[in-house]
Amino acid sequence: MWKILVSSVIGDDHITSNKPYQDSYRIEEIDDRLILAVADGHGGSFYCRSDVGAQIACESAVEVLRDKTVPWESVPAQIKNLYDRKVEAHLLEKPLTDKELIKVNGQMDRVAYGTTLICCCITPEGVFRAQVGDGDMHLVNASGEWLEALP
Repeated sequence: MWKILVSSVIGDDHITSNKPYQDSYRIEEIDDRLILAVADGHGGSFYCRSDVGAQIACESAVEVLRDKTVPWESVPAQIKNLYDRKVEAHLLEKPLTDKELIKVNGQMDRVAYGTTLICCCITPEGVFRAQVGDGDMHLVNASGEWLEALP
């Protein structure tokens, strides 16, 4: 049986400046796999859709890690490819507004979706872990000790 603790709170800066909540997470238990993904939108002015980017990153990680046929060594590239496709589809459906175009300041449209991602897949054979950007992943053993999962 898994015990998973999740806590996420919108920051004071986001509240006072009326920014959207930019964190996302997904937890999925499938057969003998436990999949976890956590993303933190960048939040700077360039990253005006990082709330959506964080959601897309978590969705992409879970979709790829759900597929048992994907070799572990290709998981990061597959997550990135799926993320890129989903961002492009979102941009086609909802192009950047004039206000958002000003915020990205001539950068590629995709920069608006900036996010970090940490994900893992726990299986009977072992644990796969991946990280894009800053962030930390820790494990807590039965004695309550915190262990760094991604050095």
